[in-house]
Amino acid sequence: MRKILIIFLASSFIVTSANASSIQNPTTSWKKIIKKTDTDATVIASIRDLSTGKTYTYRNSQTKKIMMASTIKVSILEALMIQKQNAGELLTADEKENATQMIINSDNDAATVLWTEIGGDDGLNNFWQSIGVKITQATYFGETMATASQQNKILDQLYNTKSLLNTTSKAYILSLMSHISETQDWGVSTGAKDVALKNGWMTDYNANNGTWIVNSSGIIDDKYILTIYTTGNSDYQTGV
Repeated sequence: MRKILIIFLASSFIVTSANASSIQNPTTSWKKIIKKTDTDATVIASIRDLSTGKTYTYRNSQTKKIMMASTIKVSILEALMIQKQNAGELLTADEKENATQMIINSDNDAATVLWTEIGGDDGLNNFWQSIGVKITQATYFGETMATASQQNKILDQLYNTKSLLNTTSKAYILSLMSHISETQDWGVSTGAKDVALKNGWMTDYNANNGTWIVNSSGIIDDKYILTIYTTGNSDYQTGV
């Protein structure tokens, strides 16, 4: 029976780094875990140390990018907050409600409303370009392809002093990501004390074989950014 990939990868990092003052290279342990799971899934992972900027990446195949699924919703909210800042406006009550539902409960309808408000694909593409991330939105935003390192750079906007987000916007987004609903709380949050989290999962429509994309992405203890993207999972539960 296959072990649950994201939980094992995330917890292996947290356990080995819990008492470390800076990041220790987790790629060797990740490689061993993947071998033990005997999985057919494709895995790409990236960890970034916020204090040193040091980054380690891992993948178990030639695949570099996987569909972002609902992890893209952080990009939607960051883009919205920047637009609001530039216009000198605050979020409306409806925008706050949609942002809450989109991040805490991963509500797709709420995400679509905010995605439309920021300008759809143009809004997201302009946002990514503004932070130096080379991603181009797919026809449906959840199917947009990205590397784990690119998602980490998006999350880094919540800490980077040169971020386009102001302090209030950063705190707002982190607050939502720190109060994820129970059904969404898995993966990167496993075994950690303090996590700002956004996960995502969907059927891999490109594969035509019923396999699943299962992704987890977040900030651990205000010290590390960790993203694990997987595809080729036989079902959702195998991925998480």
